[in-house]
Amino acid sequence: MSSYDVDTVAIDYVNKGLTIGFIVGIFGANCSLIYRIIRKGEFFNTPQSLTLISLAIGDIFLALLPLVVKAIYLFKVSEEGIPCSTNLAVIIYMCFLIHFVYAAGLVVLAIELIYKYRTQTSSVQTKKSTIKTIACSAFPWTLALVVVLPLMLAGLTEKSSSCTAHLTVQILQAAYGVSVLLPAIAAIVMCVIVLCVRFPSAYYTSPAVSYQVTEQANFVSPQSMQMMHQHHVVTNPMGNAQYPVGGAVVVHQFPVDNTGPQEPPGIQENNKQDPNLAGPTPTAPFTQYPVQQYSLQQYPGSQQYLGQQQYSGQQQYPMQQYPVTQFPSQQYIIQPNVVIAAPVYSIQTQNTTGSLADPGREKKVLLLVSIIHFICVVPYAVYMLGSNIEGYSVTFVDLIINLSLSWLSVFRSLITPCIFVTLNK
Repeated sequence: MSSYDVDTVAIDYVNKGLTIGFIVGIFGANCSLIYRIIRKGEFFNTPQSLTLISLAIGDIFLALLPLVVKAIYLFKVSEEGIPCSTNLAVIIYMCFLIHFVYAAGLVVLAIELIYKYRTQTSSVQTKKSTIKTIACSAFPWTLALVVVLPLMLAGLTEKSSSCTAHLTVQILQAAYGVSVLLPAIAAIVMCVIVLCVRFPSAYYTSPAVSYQVTEQANFVSPQSMQMMHQHHVVTNPMGNAQYPVGGAVVVHQFPVDNTGPQEPPGIQENNKQDPNLAGPTPTAPFTQYPVQQYSLQQYPGSQQYLGQQQYSGQQQYPMQQYPVTQFPSQQYIIQPNVVIAAPVYSIQTQNTTGSLADPGREKKVLLLVSIIHFICVVPYAVYMLGSNIEGYSVTFVDLIINLSLSWLSVFRSLITPCIFVTLNK
């Protein structure tokens, strides 16, 4: 047994493992993408969402038909072998059609992104919007059926019984150029153009917020607070009031209420509404004015006032003293526009551009996906263009390169849905 045969057996095991792995991975990733888009709702009115669903369905079909047929061939499940027509359909879909559809879908997504943010469209469900959404999602498939399928059918020949020989070399080269190379380049160019386009600045900010006042707010102006301050007399720390009367100092001592003066109603209500906002209370400057002393004047045969009454010819009684209760002086806080009854607002956000409101992120994701698509599918197309010539001999190295690049093109159907899943969280 030659070394070539041993390497072929090893490659056969690798192909079996990769086939099963890609079938499960591609099916799971694209089903997850479809589920996330449907869960957000209104996908029939959003061209971007329905286009992504159509591309995901195309990748699922790739896993369920071409890869399953490849697995049947590798595991030799059917003794009769794969029919020639089925094998030809697998080659057309796996190597040409799906790549053209995905690249055209990226171009459609880029155009939809510009249209959505330039025209400020909303996702309101109407018959016109539904028809437009279905048309956008079906455009890549319709274009592929118009361009790729006639090109492949034109290259069929009956000169050989081999299914791969039914496509002439010239048709294969034209098919790789038209269905793989040109769409991949066009997708990158279109995504770069979209990245350079500036959208209205309103879409780089948060969504519009509307406020609804449910009750009327009452405000206290600085003038009202000043009037409240003037109507409350602040006593000194001793609890007595001194004022001049008739040129002499008359001192009236009286019991003082132990409860102390009350706070203005507005301040009490404001403090009770939000006790967490209470901070250090600023105190107004307290100025003590000296009491002017007046000299005692004697009036013959008259009364003398010095805090007590004296009557001529009668016994003098001492002035009755009352205990004075001391309490701290009242402090007032004067604030402009103090809110007595705060209004209640209900905030409603409005998004007029669909489920996604970050155009910068969408543009970067589209460019990233287009670059990954180019890296995955273009090398295999270039290799096939160079190897499909007359007189080219296939070596072991060519076999390794062919298998590696072909699986790299299939890997695109797994990685790009995962990127779109992160976008649709």
